[in-house]
Amino acid sequence: MPPWQRVFASARAAARSHGWLALGLSSGSVAFCEAERLKSWEERWAVNKINWHLENVNPHLKNHLAQLVDPKASVAGGMGPRVLVPLCGKTVDMVFLSRQGYRVVGVEGVRKAVEEFAEEFGLRVPTAKGPTMHVNFPPEVDAQRFRGHAVLIAAAEQSRREPPPPVILVEGDFLELGEVEAKALVPFEAAFDRGSLVAIEPDDRARYASALTHLMASGGRVLLVAVEHDGFGPKKGPPYEVSEADVRHLFGRHFEIQHLGTVDALNDNLRERGASRFEESVYLLTKH
Repeated sequence: MPPWQRVFASARAAARSHGWLALGLSSGSVAFCEAERLKSWEERWAVNKINWHLENVNPHLKNHLAQLVDPKASVAGGMGPRVLVPLCGKTVDMVFLSRQGYRVVGVEGVRKAVEEFAEEFGLRVPTAKGPTMHVNFPPEVDAQRFRGHAVLIAAAEQSRREPPPPVILVEGDFLELGEVEAKALVPFEAAFDRGSLVAIEPDDRARYASALTHLMASGGRVLLVAVEHDGFGPKKGPPYEVSEADVRHLFGRHFEIQHLGTVDALNDNLRERGASRFEESVYLLTKH
């Protein structure tokens, strides 16, 4: 059996295991409504102004993976723990997590980011029109606001014999995911946020925290990378500063919060933007 057929069979099983309806080779034809707040990010992607994107797996994810996901959790049969990556862009972190055997779901509002992830990391299916397959969500998820895509991921060399689960991409505005959509998508055991909370406007943080809280299962863990800095000249962000007090204010009601550490992340690019202090703080949030 060709590798893509084995991965496709695994993808179908994984899609069913998420609790969703079906996975197919053609894209949906429903009209799609894009959120106005995404326009500025679409403009950045259009001109490849994505300085936040990392070419390699985030070191905080590697260092704290065992705290985010139980290393003893079974990944057999494409049924590993479900990991959410909000505002995912085209991060290679999703490929890394998939190759660990985890069922990864990324949420991204910019179509170009979804397409580039699929083009760069997807295993193409010969009978498909593109590098993604369409995922049919339950009817509770508005098809005019959210599209589902499955991206088949090739196994890394000298790794697991079993094909990695596909990465499921939810195309749409993360802030529009309410309690109804969260239940339909099935709560997650884990989530990784690097560059998500810090990217949104401060006025939208409460909505972000609410969406993330609804999407997490009881006992679910979130690995959150926040930043603290002294600004970029007249601009405060993005990325916007998120202090420990901010984290506790946003999530303290529903999560136990553990500060795992802080590192100096100031680099030449940030200095050129006007920052003289830039630190990354890592938190582990465990839902009550």
